[in-house]
Amino acid sequence: MKKQIVPTLVTAMPPRVRIGHLFYRLEWVVNLRDDDGTRMMGCFLNQDLKIQIDPSMPGPLIADTLFHEITHAFFEAHGIPRRRLDEEQVAMALGCAWAQFAQANPGVLELIGMFACA
Repeated sequence: MKKQIVPTLVTAMPPRVRIGHLFYRLEWVVNLRDDDGTRMMGCFLNQDLKIQIDPSMPGPLIADTLFHEITHAFFEAHGIPRRRLDEEQVAMALGCAWAQFAQANPGVLELIGMFACA
């Protein structure tokens, strides 16, 4: 009997996402760390057009972290000035909110995407 492969968020995601007019490559980095060696769940690298996520976390935390990093990209893409807000706090709150919304409303984000402005 052939073993079925169950897709996960990591395997189901496209290799890149469009945010504003730019495409960001999604990278899955086990044991992701910053320059001083501190462990990170995710990282937004605007200059490299990358979003990195540690795939070794539980699925719901991966989703929350992905939305968190995408929210950072929203700030860049839409010119939201960082000096007016504590971006980290806003991204933390919105990342969790987006993940909960997506979980509570299956298919809604896909539907929104079909009708969103190009």
